Amino acid sequence: MRETLLQNPRNVLAKGYAIVRSQNKAIRFVQQVGSTVSIEMQDGYIHASVSKVTNHE
Repeated sequence: MRETLLQNPRNVLAKGYAIVRSQNKAIRFVQQVGSTVSIEMQDGYIHASVSKVTNHE
């Protein structure tokens, strides 16, 4: 039960993290980014247009 509560996305958002989605799917890599993204935060969403993507070198 404790592990389930710790991994709840709402708990992660409450710590200051955000979930970034592109084409309605959570993304982990810049290669997955489309022309727009939705950023879910603790208190709402940000909908943004992507102007540039840069990989770590």
